[in-house]
Amino acid sequence: MNLYDLKVSSNCEIGNIPEIPLLNSIGVRKGIRVEVVSKQPFSGPIVIKIAKRNIAIAKEIANKIKVKEVAV
Repeated sequence: MNLYDLKVSSNCEIGNIPEIPLLNSIGVRKGIRVEVVSKQPFSGPIVIKIAKRNIAIAKEIANKIKVKEVAV
């Protein structure tokens, strides 16, 4: 499943991520758990919560991030 496919308030664990150095520097790493905060309309970015930070990720990148949905 891709990160962008999740619904708002879903929790997931990051699986494979694309080779984009910025993702690692903002905290998007394999194995961490995130929550989907919002999805912007018209193919806009998805906002995820990592620890106490909200991070917006473009749809094109979010579609390349593989995740596994987890229960809270």
